[in-house]
Amino acid sequence: EGIFAAGLSWTVKFGISMCGILSGYFLVWSGFQQELGGAQGADTFTTMRVLYAIVPSAGLFIGAALLTLYPLTEKKVTEIKEELKKRNNPAK
Repeated sequence: EGIFAAGLSWTVKFGISMCGILSGYFLVWSGFQQELGGAQGADTFTTMRVLYAIVPSAGLFIGAALLTLYPLTEKKVTEIKEELKKRNNPAK
């Protein structure tokens, strides 16, 4: 459980860091101009909406693709459980 929680925490922190780092680049790429404030062009808002949908979706699909590479089957899970039982309950 500790390794799972650590991996999950690292993944969340990595995602938040990437969001902070890349958000400025995405704003510039979308055509956002700070001096216009809320009076941005329609194309800018459209691009921002598209990026808001595509970037998280791409992350989801990349994560799913990486997950398929993880060699965990029902047989492997059973073997791991048996090994953990042996470690936690040494022979008496």
